[in-house]
Amino acid sequence: MLEKFFNRSLFDDNDRILLAFSGGADSTACLYLLKQLFPQASISALYLNHGLRREADKEVIFCRKICKNLKVNFFSKKIEVRLTAKKIKKSLEETGRILRYKELLRTARKLKANIIVTAHHADDQAESILFQYLTGTTGLKLGILETMFIEDSEGPVRVVRPLLKAFKQDIYDYLESHKISYVVDKTNYETDFKRNKLRNIIIPMIKNNFSPALEKVLITNKEISDEISDFVDTSAEQALKNIIVESEGFDLLKFRKIHPYIRKEIIKKILLKHPQYNGRINSNLLEDISAFLLSPTPNREYSLINNMILSKSYKHFLLTTKEQRKKQHKYPLKYGQNFCGDFCITIAKATEPVIDKNNKATVYMDIEKVNISSLYCRYRMPGDIFIPLGMKKSKKVKDFFIDRKVPLRQRENIPIICDSKQIIWIVNQEIDDRVKITEKSKSFLKITVNR
Repeated sequence: MLEKFFNRSLFDDNDRILLAFSGGADSTACLYLLKQLFPQASISALYLNHGLRREADKEVIFCRKICKNLKVNFFSKKIEVRLTAKKIKKSLEETGRILRYKELLRTARKLKANIIVTAHHADDQAESILFQYLTGTTGLKLGILETMFIEDSEGPVRVVRPLLKAFKQDIYDYLESHKISYVVDKTNYETDFKRNKLRNIIIPMIKNNFSPALEKVLITNKEISDEISDFVDTSAEQALKNIIVESEGFDLLKFRKIHPYIRKEIIKKILLKHPQYNGRINSNLLEDISAFLLSPTPNREYSLINNMILSKSYKHFLLTTKEQRKKQHKYPLKYGQNFCGDFCITIAKATEPVIDKNNKATVYMDIEKVNISSLYCRYRMPGDIFIPLGMKKSKKVKDFFIDRKVPLRQRENIPIICDSKQIIWIVNQEIDDRVKITEKSKSFLKITVNR
């Protein structure tokens, strides 16, 4: 009856399937079911020798024979788990997992397989949930995902676990009823690894003394938790949309009124959606950021990895990088030398303009048309407009750059000088027509910009 637990909806008849195949009970049952349920599909099997057991050579022969009988493409590969673990300073367990999925993805690309299958089952699911509880993993969605993606430079490949609803005993019953042989990995019964200790010592102890149906209890709780998680995720997504403020980031006052748990989910979403954030997100980080945003002190910053910064004002907060913050900052200008990012800006009065058409780094304008006390420098922002010299109507800075064929990568790095009313000069490009010198001009403002 194992077939009834096998999730067929994860597959299409024309899939090109790669199975992680060890010859053990789980992957052997999965292979037979794949051939039985999807006879038209292209199925391949990959055996990975971790270089940790002498029995591996015999297992390769066994696996090759099964695949030959089933007319399944068979491949084997040795991965240097012990050597790699020393290099990357991770445990054998974690290193083995990293290398397994790396090799599965590499082989899937070679075979043009669109789906990778692993034979995780319900006992594995329960074990993973309990392991995550015991090692301090927090959150609503725990355990093994039925579908996930692994990717490389060519994009993602789907990984599925169609036997997650079947218990180990269901698999044994299927193999026995069909008289299918399989190999037994004796190291699964050792206690050198944490997972093995959990499987062979802790879980039996809990079942014998506290909860005979431990696996079913854990999985039932996971299913309930998953439903709650989906509800929370939908609520957080909607709440996030409600606090977005165009060009300002996020509404801090609205954020503070949201339920504490949803607030942390919003923070998680903001981090995950930012293309430059690739750090870990744990409960401590979410608590710290939430406390930072709830603190009444304005104009503060919270530093994150990759030179990223969460900055807040009285009413808004924004996730950005130090480079982006530099560009969003307003640099006040006064007479003399000033600095705007990488640029030195010199402001001076001039008795007569000395116009040099070849010198785009210096401009002159009518000083009476400029609010000197409010001068500042910044970089381009969404919606910027000005009136280019010689024109009567305003023009979007974006359109001005397009017309001038300014390369896209340069546009964000061009300083813009403004006063309290308007843009007065897009540096090295054009001044605003409203500050131009005319016959009536009596005094002049000279602005020079150098790197």
